[in-house]
Amino acid sequence: MRGGETVIAARLTAKQPAILTIRISAQALTILPSDRIVDARTGEMFNIREQPRRSRDDPGLLEMLIEAGVT
Repeated sequence: MRGGETVIAARLTAKQPAILTIRISAQALTILPSDRIVDARTGEMFNIREQPRRSRDDPGLLEMLIEAGVT
């Protein structure tokens, strides 16, 4: 996971960083770090911590660092 020491420090403060991978679409390309992600199944909210960027493994996917446990 990106961040190394930053990610470990976040986990120690009850934050839960993760990498979210989604398919590229016209709507996905409009996502900004000021937006939030909501898990449709649980209602849990995630903050976007970096601008989404194309996956190195598959150019048809976007990846972004998200974080739960933050207001």
